[in-house]
Amino acid sequence: MAKIHGNIFTLWFGWAPVVVLNGFQAVKDGMTTHPEDVSGRLVSPFFRAMAKGKGIMLATGHTWKQQRRFALRTLRNLGLGKKGLEHRVQEEAHYLVAFFASMRGKPLDPSFSLVHSVSNVICAVVFGHRFSREDETFHELIRATEHLFKFGGSFIHHLYEIFPWLMCRLPGPHKKALACYDVLSNFTRREIRMHTERGTPDELQDFIDFYLAHIEKSKDEPRSTYNEDNMVYSINDLFLGGSETTSTTLNWGLLYMVAYPDIQEKVQKELDAVLGPSKIICYEDRRELPYTNAVVHEIQRFSNIISVGMPRVCVRNTTLLGFPLKKGTIVLPNIASSLYDPEQWETPRQFNPGHFLDKDGNFVSQEAFLPFSVDFLDLLVKTVSARFLDYKLEAIRSCPVTCYLREETDSLLAMTSFQAVVESNEFFKLRKACKQFPPGPTPLPLLGNLVHLNFRFHRDLLMELAKTHGNIYTLWFGWTPVIILNGFQAVKDGMTMHPDDVSGRMVSPFFRAMAKGKGIILATGRSWKQQRRFGIMTLRSLGMGKKGLEHRVQEEASHLVEFFVNLKVFGYHFSDEDKTFHEMIHATENLFRFAGSFFHQMYEILPWLMCRLPGPHKKALACYDVLSSFARKEVRRHVERGIPAEPQDFIDFYLAEMEKSKDGVKPKYDEDNLVYVINDLFLGGSETSSTTLYWGLLYMVVNPDIQEKVQKELDAVLGPSQLICYEDRRKLPYTNAVVHEIQRFSNIVFVGMPRVCVRNTTLLGFPVKRGTIVIPNIGSVLYDPEEWETPRQFNPGHFLDKEGNFIPREAFLPFSAGRAQEWHKVEELGMYCPFQPLQDPVHQPPTRQYKEAYLLLKNLLENLAEEQETPSFTFG
Repeated sequence: MAKIHGNIFTLWFGWAPVVVLNGFQAVKDGMTTHPEDVSGRLVSPFFRAMAKGKGIMLATGHTWKQQRRFALRTLRNLGLGKKGLEHRVQEEAHYLVAFFASMRGKPLDPSFSLVHSVSNVICAVVFGHRFSREDETFHELIRATEHLFKFGGSFIHHLYEIFPWLMCRLPGPHKKALACYDVLSNFTRREIRMHTERGTPDELQDFIDFYLAHIEKSKDEPRSTYNEDNMVYSINDLFLGGSETTSTTLNWGLLYMVAYPDIQEKVQKELDAVLGPSKIICYEDRRELPYTNAVVHEIQRFSNIISVGMPRVCVRNTTLLGFPLKKGTIVLPNIASSLYDPEQWETPRQFNPGHFLDKDGNFVSQEAFLPFSVDFLDLLVKTVSARFLDYKLEAIRSCPVTCYLREETDSLLAMTSFQAVVESNEFFKLRKACKQFPPGPTPLPLLGNLVHLNFRFHRDLLMELAKTHGNIYTLWFGWTPVIILNGFQAVKDGMTMHPDDVSGRMVSPFFRAMAKGKGIILATGRSWKQQRRFGIMTLRSLGMGKKGLEHRVQEEASHLVEFFVNLKVFGYHFSDEDKTFHEMIHATENLFRFAGSFFHQMYEILPWLMCRLPGPHKKALACYDVLSSFARKEVRRHVERGIPAEPQDFIDFYLAEMEKSKDGVKPKYDEDNLVYVINDLFLGGSETSSTTLYWGLLYMVVNPDIQEKVQKELDAVLGPSQLICYEDRRKLPYTNAVVHEIQRFSNIVFVGMPRVCVRNTTLLGFPVKRGTIVIPNIGSVLYDPEEWETPRQFNPGHFLDKEGNFIPREAFLPFSAGRAQEWHKVEELGMYCPFQPLQDPVHQPPTRQYKEAYLLLKNLLENLAEEQETPSFTFG
């Protein structure tokens, strides 16, 4: 954005303007020309709720000044920046190296070990002692810290900042984050209690001792802010400020050393030459280790774990880089832009220690090296990080942040939003409407039950809600009620008692914008019926469900060099190197990735707004246009070639049908519908289908005993060279069971296609009005403990009797609650084919090229089946 708007520009968060400084010169000049004018501190609603305005990082005004001044003075007394702390860091480094050595070259995740070591340095300073790796209380503290940092910047976090008055009254991840902060506070209070019971020693040993002594000393001062609460929150700040950033930097440092072994080797040689193999490194040694010093600095620059500096607030009207700013304006320095500024660094996007070395190999400091902030560097994180990476920098106040709305704007936006909801009368309608549907969690205005779902729509969440509300319940998405059927019996009865009553098709706002109501999957009414009928008829003519298709699947299974089967649609294959085809695959992947995302859900709730805004939804629509352009080119190529007397592929058949029906009053078939039908065929046979085979191959790797049994059965029945065909499944009960269990356990389609009631009806005893959406939770059927012996385990025995014969299971509904057997036959044929190469030791393991061959056909048929269920177009 700076390339377009310049190095100082304004972003709006809701109604709050935030001035962003970009590039080293703008960051430096903007924050140092009038530093006192932009010295205000911003504390957002969530952090205000978390720390209650106490402590250091999340306090303001008089409290912040007193607590910060005391902390700096005390930490200096405890040795920060001196030899005292260096000894503690060396001790923890020794434990860390010993732990790594004990692994004897085995693979390990160093994350916890690094956090443990860094945190122990802080614990030694604050509490006066370290914690062992086995201490469960300390593990709980680390987990709470990690969860807090994960929550920061999440969607729910942003929502809290915009609607604090609402979110503070609702359940959700924000409550867990606040509970995690309480874990830190309770941990700290226990340590304080232990110190209080022990009494204050004559020679103060740690931060708590100093603070308790100062509480006693200042208890008669009227404006004193020294009390137990401020002590607790100050200690939390020290712990949070000094653990995550330092350990994350160390993680990146280890990764860079693995990725750049030549740099690691140079560091090792320099350390050996200067210090020898046994001397413990200390901070002063950096002067004799220019290359190591440069590497440490480059790790901090390139990892850039803090992309923006702490937001500042103008405390008075001022001028910033020539622009007048009013009191209260938020200013945000983009620290990353300084660390990657091409005017300051030779190769900003490369890991290059040479950035900190002159031509003679001597270390040189760089003014643009601002890994955390542009003002004075606070002492705690600076010293701890420095000693761990030989000498790191940073401050208690430095922490990853997001742009937040200031308090006044929060309140105004919140009140205005609430007023709009109440005045529209929809809030009251919502409460009244709930009584007309099966019971479920209480919805909220605008959001419905999205908060209860943690803004995710997942099988396990739906199953968990069923434990409370029963196997038929209602969820609200915005103002729209959706009835959920959970468990085999509810899904079966709900979808088969009155199937015609729930036969309507739902196309959501985003997919309506994408396909414009054309094609098969995303069409409705007369158009859908015509296109679907023609699609099924044509695909049958092309061999679907017959020996012709079986031959094609067998052919692709034996040729691993093929990337994708396009015989049915375009009439030819695409090579693995075809760039246009790669572009189409990338577009398809982006579309599936977008489905169910936050922006997708926002589009479905506020289509009138999102269609006018930029964002990932625009890119998704552009990706669909890539598929459409690709299909149009193929259609154009067929038109130029002419329709052959004997149609060869789907496009030939469709063009012939267009010619045949062109004189009708209402032509049934046109080029737009042809393009969107082709898109549906392509999309229907890509992501979900290939994912099933990926899982199948993974299960064979994880369960080698099962793979071996399949291999033995195939060898015994078919021999090493015979191609498998669909009828062979009768002679392969164990393989048949494994194929079915792969589909059951992978459960890539966890909900069925949403249905719409076409008339008033009754569903499992509940009256349901016309237009109501019904979603069967397919995942709950495949994991129903009343239907499967071990639903959460991969167990082919689910489909075998005691004698080892294959038995079908009524609860096996991997895609729908009712599907034509013809389509299921083709699906199973494809699922057998991945095992074919196992018979021939010369074959390489199945590759993606080979997997996609079968699975396009499988899901293509799934999308066209009479009881169609398409996983990619559900609520996410």
